[in-house]
Amino acid sequence: MRNLKIDNIWHNILTAIFIVFVFLLETTIKPTNESPSLDQQTILKLLFFYGSALFVLVKFKLKFIFNFQLKLFFLYIFYLAVSSAWSSYSLVSLAYSGIWMVFILLVVRLVSTQDDVSKLTWMFYLSLSAISIISLTLYFIGYESAFFSEEVTSSISVIRLKGLTGSPTTIGNISGLLFILSTNYYFIDKLRSKIVIISGFSSILVLAMSYSRTSIAASFICSLYLVFFLIKNRLFKIILLVIGVLSSLFLLLNVINPNVEAVTKSGNLNEIFTLMGRTTIWVEAIDNIKERFFFGGGLGSARWIMASNYFEYGRTYTTSHNFILESLIENGLVGTIILMIVLVSCIYSLFKNSKLDGRRMRLYFILFLYLLVVGLTEKSFVGPLNVKSAALMLVLIYASVPLKGISLEIIPPIQKS
Repeated sequence: MRNLKIDNIWHNILTAIFIVFVFLLETTIKPTNESPSLDQQTILKLLFFYGSALFVLVKFKLKFIFNFQLKLFFLYIFYLAVSSAWSSYSLVSLAYSGIWMVFILLVVRLVSTQDDVSKLTWMFYLSLSAISIISLTLYFIGYESAFFSEEVTSSISVIRLKGLTGSPTTIGNISGLLFILSTNYYFIDKLRSKIVIISGFSSILVLAMSYSRTSIAASFICSLYLVFFLIKNRLFKIILLVIGVLSSLFLLLNVINPNVEAVTKSGNLNEIFTLMGRTTIWVEAIDNIKERFFFGGGLGSARWIMASNYFEYGRTYTTSHNFILESLIENGLVGTIILMIVLVSCIYSLFKNSKLDGRRMRLYFILFLYLLVVGLTEKSFVGPLNVKSAALMLVLIYASVPLKGISLEIIPPIQKS
């Protein structure tokens, strides 16, 4: 009885660590400098991340069998750690790979002890909710680092929310994940608690105020996909699809400003043809890839490799805005091949699991799809552990079902209101 009580206390500690872990991944009190060094804020985070390993490794037990997919993912993380040997930023690369390993062991231990991937997803959801709500609070009280003014077009300037993350795109990506999960809990799982309602509304506000167009479009389409399956009548589904297509055509032909140059930031039509400057970034990324083609520059190196370049319209970027290019920069061809096999295997396993739990599979498939879409044009899940890669970790764990001791419980551990 005493051992059981201790185990429960330890499990609660690990759960709290997981929530804080996710919360700290991309939050910042003040923007960090773009240099290959560990600033004071980052060092404090590292102390927490590595300190949590003391709780993770004590009485560590593996209750489930690692299948091929998870073994391959561990091989990928091992490769990230080894890459620090040839990285230009060895100390930073080694530190980041250690965070990856601690987080994976934390996830594995929690899933194996609570026997439910969806409970851990709920804890992930609570952490995202905290980021969203605190970011909105900081914005409305006028905290200087929570927002900044930026030109959306050559004629329109807006105040974009960046909240705790230091970047509107990052907070937009996070709120997109939060919106998808809120939609699932409210409409699919019928979980009408205050937490879900507040989190859902906050995610919508953050999405709108971040002006992250990719996150807004991707999260709303993914959420609509989830809700679409609630409709039982096939004819009604077809009617809704037709209405959606016709409405889009109407907006395209009648509402969009015919002066295309007016909707660019620079007033230059070429910005549209370069996908808001992304093709220029991709070309520069490819040039960087050629310099270290087979083994890459090491974990976390893309941030400083890309920041050393200057792009059109006076911008500087710390990401290649494409997860494949990002992987090639950091992991090289060898690491990218391993990662691509893991992702393809994940898709295969998700559809395989649809026979066991089609409703839950759709949630993790949509989360996976959202990460891929956002990763094609924005900062991706590749590189140092971030909120999106943490979400990918949950998808990979779910896709590895059936594992010994893992159940497919749907409702998270709170009471329905």
